[in-house]
Amino acid sequence: MLIDLFLLPLEGYDIVLGTQWLRTLGVINWDFTQLRMNLQLQAKRVTLQGSSKPSNRFVSMACLEKITNKKPG
Repeated sequence: MLIDLFLLPLEGYDIVLGTQWLRTLGVINWDFTQLRMNLQLQAKRVTLQGSSKPSNRFVSMACLEKITNKKPG
């Protein structure tokens, strides 16, 4: 199977699952409290387990502008 991939420089994440791949899986059972995803893949039950919850961080407007190189408005 061939799928398109997009490289995203995201800090703190190993992988982002895209809808192009996810829709090939059929029914998926998500448990966001346990960071767990259960699915059938080639007649096998597969569980993908997240390693930790991302930490929430507040960012000032000045920092956000610096990161995005954009001013609001």
